[in-house]
Amino acid sequence: MASNYLILCFLSISLSPNIMALRLPPISALYVFGDSLVDSGNNNYLPTKARANFPPFGIDFGGNATGRFTNGKTVVDFIAEYLDLPFSPPYMGLTDDKRSITITGINYASGACGIFNETSKNESCLAFYDQVELFQKTVDYDLRKKYNQTELNYHLSQSLFFVSMGANDYTQNLKKAIRNPDAFAWNLLQEFSTHLQKLYQLGARMFLVNNIPPTGCLPTFAYRTRPQGYCNKTINRLIASYNRKLPVILLNLQFHLPNSTFLHSNYFKFFLQLRRSARNYGIRDIWRPCCPNRTQGDFQCGPYSVPCRNRDTHFFFDIHPSQIVNSIYARRCFNEIAICQPLRRRLGVYA
Repeated sequence: MASNYLILCFLSISLSPNIMALRLPPISALYVFGDSLVDSGNNNYLPTKARANFPPFGIDFGGNATGRFTNGKTVVDFIAEYLDLPFSPPYMGLTDDKRSITITGINYASGACGIFNETSKNESCLAFYDQVELFQKTVDYDLRKKYNQTELNYHLSQSLFFVSMGANDYTQNLKKAIRNPDAFAWNLLQEFSTHLQKLYQLGARMFLVNNIPPTGCLPTFAYRTRPQGYCNKTINRLIASYNRKLPVILLNLQFHLPNSTFLHSNYFKFFLQLRRSARNYGIRDIWRPCCPNRTQGDFQCGPYSVPCRNRDTHFFFDIHPSQIVNSIYARRCFNEIAICQPLRRRLGVYA
């Protein structure tokens, strides 16, 4: 278990220029916003088809299908472990009494949703706007019962706000993104920035922001790509355009929002690197899903689907990363400057 100090980037005091460390204050809470990569069960309580509250989901989570879209722990579960914090419970699953005493963080993420409200309109899930609104309720109605204003400000300033979304905005609006890639990316980033600023206004100060993964590598696309199993380069190029612009937006926010810290996670780079080096981690299949354990028909992991026997040999559990991938990401995020890093003061030195 790592210490309470979030080790994400290193100062140039070590022997290797790529091994450097930044220590942040102890993290008191982990607040999570995002999509199915980090949803811990909010969709269980929503009228949506995008659910994972049935076996074989959770087969490696004590056999409990909690609503996590994987076989075991999610990315933020592992991050919570690194921070010596309990897993952030899903907001929708908490009673009013539970919400009023939960001070180590809450998860607002919702599978199938995105940054744009319209991305989510047919899914009955929680768009980024909705998630921020729920956090405002947490601040106004729950945390204020526990803290006075000074204590509340301190609590929020010592909390980590993990944000990971945008993939669904591309997969569900693909034609629009292809028609005008730059305009689509900038509009999405503007919307994203607006919600980050609202979180700041509510007291958030420390952000860890994932960029968008290369969704062109998901089984649903890799199956149709030739040679089979390769990533869809068109989709990945669109997402790469967004990802190149994201650090500019985050650095601008950090410059204009006093006492804010934005840590950028290059999940896109991690994803592609792991595909190339998967066998070093015992992962033998980088595109076929573990559930369903087949490569024909749809790739929907349903209540009666039979998963593969060894989930740790598969990159994907269904169309979502398996627990082993989530574990590797968290480990590398905390130990490699190339994956998770603070933003430099000047754009020219951003790595």
